[in-house]
Parts: sequence; structure tokens; C-alpha cells
Amino acid sequence: MAIANDIIFLALRNAGVTGVGQTPAAEDANDSFVILNAMIGQWNLERRVMANPVTCPTFPDLTTNLAFWDPYLHLLLTAMAVRLREIYSLAPVELDVKIAADAIQKFQAINAQQIAPPHPGVPTTCLQIIWLALRMAGRINDQQLVTDTSKDVDDAMSQLVGMIAQWQKKRWLVYVEQTVSVPTSTGAQSYTIGPGQDFDCARPDHVTAAYIRINGGSPPNLVDIPLEVIESQEDWSQITVKTLETMPYAVWYESTWPTGLLHFWPVPPASMYGLFVVVKAPLPTYASTADVMNLPPEYQDAVVANLACRIMALNGQTPPAFLMGLSRMTLDTLRNANAQIATLAVPAPLGRLRTDLSLVGRGLGRAFILGQGAVL
Repeated sequence: MAIANDIIFLALRNAGVTGVGQTPAAEDANDSFVILNAMIGQWNLERRVMANPVTCPTFPDLTTNLAFWDPYLHLLLTAMAVRLREIYSLAPVELDVKIAADAIQKFQAINAQQIAPPHPGVPTTCLQIIWLALRMAGRINDQQLVTDTSKDVDDAMSQLVGMIAQWQKKRWLVYVEQTVSVPTSTGAQSYTIGPGQDFDCARPDHVTAAYIRINGGSPPNLVDIPLEVIESQEDWSQITVKTLETMPYAVWYESTWPTGLLHFWPVPPASMYGLFVVVKAPLPTYASTADVMNLPPEYQDAVVANLACRIMALNGQTPPAFLMGLSRMTLDTLRNANAQIATLAVPAPLGRLRTDLSLVGRGLGRAFILGQGAVL
């Protein structure tokens, strides 16, 4: 039976504090009782991050039997004897120390291979992905786990959010583009783009393509006219008359924050055109570890491997060559899956298919000619 008084009596004798036939003094018994529960408390702290997280009960008093400890009496006796020799300033016995250490190791020997997975099944949530990344980074192993609310998980969540935000800016890591529109032009000089704006979508960092649609057509034969995308404010600044109003030829995206601005040139008159731009569709954003990842299956390996590299770097470790190679390989897979290469076209200054509309001269500051009449 696992009774504290019996354990203390035998441990004091094993430690050489009391001799054969001697009864421990009340003060020694009380001190040993405190040491016994403190030792169990230390094991509980260890087990909080071990793969065997069951809480070990402490003794409420000297006479209560705790059945939990019945199979582990040897552990309590040997570990207590070593601690008591230390407390009473007695020289350690090397064999006893070794026996106690071996007993503790066996007691904590239940590992991740012998318990039910904390988060079973194919990973779908941020938390499941984070656990895989922590294991790949070596922060979780067969002997050590983490709690779902640990600093490791919290840091990994922050890194995951930041990593996906970085991926959003790379076309080859975004698996689809989207077309957003204003159904009817209003005659405005510019249109806002962002959540709840004229063009209602996540604020983009770049416009991939654009076109206008002539209103008044009969479905399904609607007429779309492609627009040039002006890539820089420097090119936009070369346009001489920015308020010119007629059928648009180009669009410039001004990437202001928190919402962007789209400048169509010439300015499309009110009610005459539908305005369309193509931008990268937003990758998911996450607010908690319970959020579903909501990414295509091929993203799992890439997220896990690259997040593991970041976790190791955060802990001052250099990711091994295999992990670095795996992270690059998985990103290359996404690159190949997402790559969409537009057909090579002749630049506008060198040739155009539209015979009624042309731009001649240097850059976008060149004269705009409609038919044969100079407009500017």
C-alpha cells in the first residue's frame, strides 16, 4: 500500500538518516512529507510537456493510501532516499543515484508512440498544421509534447499568419486569380478598390489585367475591350491630360493603404462601360488556431516544411539541409501548379490591332489621336 508514512520510514532508513530499529523523529517525518510531495510536484511539472501528461497525485496526509502509487513504490523509495541524503548533507551513493535515475526514466517512459494522438486525422486546422511543423522542427518528439496554449504554439501561429501574408504577394504561390468589377462607370476620375469599396475585394498589391465592357450589348454577345496596365506612377505622370474623357485605353493602380485607387485613362464617361480588373485572389487569413486552413491539398507540405524552418530559426537553430531542400521543393511544386504565362504580345508602341485608336510619341506622354484628328 502506498502510504506516505511507510514510504518516509523506509526512505529515511535507506538514506542512512535513521538506523535499524529507530523511529523517525516527528520533525524528520514532517520534513520528509513535504519533500515527498515536492518531488511529486516536480515530476508533474516535467510531465506537463512530456508525452505522458497524466497528473500524479500528491499525498494529502501521512496515513492515506494512494492506489495510484502502488505500482511505483520502488520509484518513490529510491528517489526519496537520494533526496533525503542531499537534504541531510550526506554524501551521495553512486549506485543509489543511478537506480533512482533509472526508475524515474522508466516511470516517464510512456512516449508519443504509446498514447492517442492529441490531434488525430488528416490535418485541416491551423493547430494541426502547427503540431506537424513543431514536430518537423524538433520542438515535439516522442518524449516531449506541447500544450495547445503554449508559447511554442502561439509563436508558430504568428509565424504562420505572417508567412501566408508573404505568399499572398507572390503570384506563383496564389492558386487562382479573380475578376472584380464596377458594373457601370460613374464618370469618376478614380475608383476605390478594397473590402466594401467600388471594386469590392481584398486590397491587391498589383493588377494583372483589365478590360472594359461596352454597356448596352445583348447577351451573350457582350463586347470586352482589353486595357493596358500602367505599371508605375512614373509612367502615369507622363500622361498630359489626365482628365480626358472618352473610351479608356489604360488603367493605373495606385496602391494606397488601406484601400487602393484605380485610375482609368481616358476617364470612362458615366453609364457607358463596365469596368473589370483581374487581381490575385486572397489566400486565407487566420484569427485562431481553430481556423480551418482552407487551402488546396498541395499546400500542406509547403506550409509545414516552411513553417518548420521558421520555427527553428526563431529558436536560434539552423534548419538541416534536408528540411531546407524540402521547403524549396514544395514551393517549386506550387510554382509549377500555379504558373500561368500569358501569350507573348508586341508592345503597344511597336504595333496595335486597333486602327481607329493609336498613341504616338514618347512613353505615355505621346499624342492621343482618334482617327486622323489630333485631340491633344
